[in-house]
Amino acid sequence: MALQDNGYIYKPDEQPFMAGSPASPIHSGKRQLAYVLIGLLLIFCAGLQNGLMTANLSQVRGALALDVMQGVWVQSAYLMGNAVVGFMWLKIRQHYSLQKFVRWTLLMMFVSNVLQAFGDHYQLELIARFIMGVGTSGLLTLGMFYAMQTFRADKALVPLALSAGLMQAVSSLCYMISPTLMADGNVQAIFIFQLAITLICLSAVLWLPLPKGYHEPSLSWQDWLTFVLFATGMALLCGYLSLGNILWWTTDWLGFLLAFGVGLIGLAFWFEAGRDRPLIDWHWVSARQIAYLMLMAMMTRLFTTEQSVGAGGVLNLMGLSSEQLYDYYKIIFIASLAGLVMSIATLNPKDVRKNTVFALLGIAVGAYLDIGVTVDTPVSHFYMSQAMIAFATFYFSGPVMLEGMVRAIASGLDQIAGFVAVFSATQVLGGLLGNAIFGAYVNIKTQEYLSNLTAQIVLDNGTITAQNVRGAVQMANMEARILAYNDLFSAIWLVVSVLFILTFMVWAYRRYHKIDVLEVEMQKLQAYLASDRSQK
Repeated sequence: MALQDNGYIYKPDEQPFMAGSPASPIHSGKRQLAYVLIGLLLIFCAGLQNGLMTANLSQVRGALALDVMQGVWVQSAYLMGNAVVGFMWLKIRQHYSLQKFVRWTLLMMFVSNVLQAFGDHYQLELIARFIMGVGTSGLLTLGMFYAMQTFRADKALVPLALSAGLMQAVSSLCYMISPTLMADGNVQAIFIFQLAITLICLSAVLWLPLPKGYHEPSLSWQDWLTFVLFATGMALLCGYLSLGNILWWTTDWLGFLLAFGVGLIGLAFWFEAGRDRPLIDWHWVSARQIAYLMLMAMMTRLFTTEQSVGAGGVLNLMGLSSEQLYDYYKIIFIASLAGLVMSIATLNPKDVRKNTVFALLGIAVGAYLDIGVTVDTPVSHFYMSQAMIAFATFYFSGPVMLEGMVRAIASGLDQIAGFVAVFSATQVLGGLLGNAIFGAYVNIKTQEYLSNLTAQIVLDNGTITAQNVRGAVQMANMEARILAYNDLFSAIWLVVSVLFILTFMVWAYRRYHKIDVLEVEMQKLQAYLASDRSQK
């Protein structure tokens, strides 16, 4: 039976790409503009929800009387929800319909915002943040669907490459607008603003719904079992990596989080390996090209945390206010958008790995420029280095996501959920690993330098007053942390430079021999699209 909507029968080339996705009819110019603007609004809202919390976490902790560990759990709750539910949204859309997915996504966003705006308890904040993590995962997909209504044929994958990066770029914008929202010191203004943006998104979606799609039975109890195992394992790993530097890694019960987290994820893959139609095809995910793609995506994401842990740590140590850092975040935001635009403008499916190579170069050069900072270094010193790292971060993200989706679709639509699950995991774990490893490195090096500096203070001064000792130790602690950050910048520069050289050699070899790593997959994808639409 032909798919129709309000009496209009969709043509073969307008049919939904797959169950759970919207149809793609030809729209008028004004309607195309409306769809892309709503898509951008939804993606902006998705990035805003976590970006404002990250930018104002210390103020939120103070308003809710949270200690450091509770503040970490508030952040982790969002990451847990965002990381583990994304791949189930695909199956949920296919099984229950696109329309129900839209309603549930917007309902989750609304509920989480209301809980934050009118609840002032730690437990409510945890629940709200977890729901928000789930909701923003769906909201990002919804924004991508809206933007795709403006593009057709091979251009339809452009929003896919843009959406995830654009959502991350909003985080820098949140630092810019936070001083205005917090002008009266009332944290409630942030939550009300988030709720208002969500209501605007809800109104826009009701005003211009997505074209109709179709759904089919897709979920089974085995899928839900895999989801529970994988999601619980990922949540435990997020908790372990988030709390390691707070409680320190030798804390006994942290080891249980790691052991059970890895064990549950391993159990999920073991269970999937024996299924005829697995949710996550371990054999496909572990194939050489896919494993390399995932590893490079995680490693690049890991090293981009130099921006938050390295430069961000130095700026926090200097005690600069948000107003003083306005130009800094503005430059990062502009560089991020430039990286996104350039990644799309220069995207070549026949040379898709190029972006990752030059992204590593940008990170390496950025880290090198940060070497040599002191307590007197002005914030302007970081403009160039962090702009390069921001540009590199968003220059690589879109093409990596695009390559993975092309490989997944070419291997069969059943692989999409598995790719989304593992790719989301690499991005979340890559960021958390970067924070954990770099944070631990800075702490260890700080203690080494502090031990030497305090010993030197005693030797140089002999017997001095307690007040002088406290002042000298405070200065020594700041000096030790600055030296530790310089060591971190040097280590990142060295390691990323080696990675750049290796990936550049592989890329240059393929380019010289005209090896297209996506040639077979692109042919399969084009053949699939042609046959699928002819059948419809």
